Amino acid sequence: MFATTLRIRRRRERARRSYLLAVFALNARGPRGGYCHFNIHMPLLRMYFDSGDTKRDFRLARVTLNLLIQTLEEDNTLGRGKTLEVLVFLYWLASATSYRVVSEAFGIPRQTICDIVHRVSKGIHGIMAQVICFPTGQDLEMVGAGFARLARSPAFRRTAGSIDGCHIRVVPPAAESQDYLNRKLFYSTRPQGDISQFVHRLPWDPITLISPYREPVQGAVQARYNAQLSKARGVVERAFGVMKTRWRSIFLKVLEVQIPFAVEVIDCCAMLHNLCMKTNDLLEKKKTDVWL
Repeated sequence: MFATTLRIRRRRERARRSYLLAVFALNARGPRGGYCHFNIHMPLLRMYFDSGDTKRDFRLARVTLNLLIQTLEEDNTLGRGKTLEVLVFLYWLASATSYRVVSEAFGIPRQTICDIVHRVSKGIHGIMAQVICFPTGQDLEMVGAGFARLARSPAFRRTAGSIDGCHIRVVPPAAESQDYLNRKLFYSTRPQGDISQFVHRLPWDPITLISPYREPVQGAVQARYNAQLSKARGVVERAFGVMKTRWRSIFLKVLEVQIPFAVEVIDCCAMLHNLCMKTNDLLEKKKTDVWL
């Protein structure tokens, strides 16, 4: 009985001594910093905080980037802050959606990068209605006047938009692969754009869609109409061209994420395009090849 009590006492003393040693070692390290802080030694973060050119690595000018950060709602970023998470997401878009590349660039674990990307994508998707919306009232009249000017004909002054789409390569689900096989014989999903920016849907039904006369046309009137229509609808083609150029890693390569997330990412690209148009954040043609 006495020996058992002695062993228990010694075991407790050893446990207490180990605990005190652990507390001493912890205190010897000095005061701990915050849960998360910026590693300013990473080149991308140093460039951002030194007021460098953000368009090269993040595809957005600083004014657009700051507007995006301000517009996003505050969320649980686990101490990282919106700024870091937005930078991670934009760099992910600009680097062909490679989690490994982004992880190495920011010094953040790959799984954390994945969590950040999905969280920021949902955040941008949540505020998309503030940026992607159909014009109304005076804006709609300005749109009609713009189409009439492009077509060089007052007949187009009642035009509300020009509709077009583009194919974006995706990896289809195995069970539904045939649903994503397009007429060009590759797998894709196809977003739809309207006017020079992008909208969710048309606000009224029914609507009138005007299309060109089929070739060969019958007479000079149909030929003139086709020419004017082609000039007017070119604005939406140019909008897709600008968006593809800015996010070429998304639109010119296979988007290797699951289909629901692929659609969300495409929506984010459209929202960011509209935000760039709002801040007059335009691409310089002479620099586009350098950004590959």
